[in-house]
Amino acid sequence: VIIYRKISVVALLVFSDGWDQRVQVLTALCLLLGFLYIHSVVQPFTTRDLNAMDGYAQMIISATLYLGLYYISATLSKSTRICLFVLMLLLNVGFVIFWSYQCLHLRDRFKILMNLRSYSKQFSFSRSFSKRATVEGTNTERSDRPLQVK
Repeated sequence: VIIYRKISVVALLVFSDGWDQRVQVLTALCLLLGFLYIHSVVQPFTTRDLNAMDGYAQMIISATLYLGLYYISATLSKSTRICLFVLMLLLNVGFVIFWSYQCLHLRDRFKILMNLRSYSKQFSFSRSFSKRATVEGTNTERSDRPLQVK
């Protein structure tokens, strides 16, 4: 889903070279909203957090494009354009802060998960090693402490 979205956006940019800016933005917005719906149905990532992060990213991109349509309009006053710019900036900065927090949170959970997997593999390796050694008759005494793998 993600690669198809990227290919579609690049194809749109390449093949819509002569189009008006507003038509390009509206077409890209429709395309992104369609892929946002597909993303919410398919859920391409393995974790709920990653799916949520990508969904929020697509929403922020869509909101930026939508507000950008108004921003490029020549009929708006300078103060309105500044307000639109600040709103777009706040949305994107807010998402970067959210993304950074989520990445740190996911990194910590990943470290905990990897430590648990490492301990599990180490424990099962030491148990199978001591059982094998006892069965083969090469080791008559059995150690219950885990094997230290370096």
